[in-house]
Amino acid sequence: MDNPFILSLDGPRANITINRPEKRNALDITDLERLDTLIGELQGRKDLRVLVLTAAGDKAFCAGVDLSDVSSFDWRDNPLERVCDRIADLPLATICALNGGVFGGGVDLAQACDFRIGVRGMKLFIPPVRIGVHYHLSGMRRSLACFGANVTRRLYLGAEMLGDEDLLALGFLKSLVAAEELQAATEALADHLAGLAPLAYRGMKATLNDLLNERADPATISERIGACFTSEDMAEGLAAMKEKRPPRFQGR
Repeated sequence: MDNPFILSLDGPRANITINRPEKRNALDITDLERLDTLIGELQGRKDLRVLVLTAAGDKAFCAGVDLSDVSSFDWRDNPLERVCDRIADLPLATICALNGGVFGGGVDLAQACDFRIGVRGMKLFIPPVRIGVHYHLSGMRRSLACFGANVTRRLYLGAEMLGDEDLLALGFLKSLVAAEELQAATEALADHLAGLAPLAYRGMKATLNDLLNERADPATISERIGACFTSEDMAEGLAAMKEKRPPRFQGR
């Protein structure tokens, strides 16, 4: 297939579909670089509030990085890590709609999103220790934040596979649905997130990321807090609460 990604826009929502179903949506180096560029183009869009990341087919969301590229590339500059970091820092609400199993580097694509919805029967597996590969730093940090230390050891050092109910119980998944319900569940969550106050969402997302990466600066966080308290969004939120109506946030 010539186009590894399908981008569609629907009001305040962007949808990116990984379009490599013939190889379980595994991505090669060129694919990762194209995804990084695509995410970068969305980063400055003030009209967008939500990104949904999903994949074509019903076999897997993403089988990670195409192994034919592993031995011929200098992974000290890791394109998978770069694009996952960009997704994690994206100033939008992000949802990963997992249409099937998620493996290897695909796990970090999913972890980099704010919320994940999975389908029944899906599995998660991180195999690098079986093939002599060291997973990238920020992905392991996100796994620690998502799963905790003990489960992360089981995944990375024990190469253990987790099933759908485990992923729900451990908090990796926000919800677990039948495959035919995935689109409706994703749209419902996207609509909910699109209706939240953008300034507050972006500010708190940035602060949570700063805390996770041990780079939190109290002065910067105070500026984010102050900006929300003086924003039109906060005035609108208070007015909507008083008038018992849905708020109409403008992101300013």
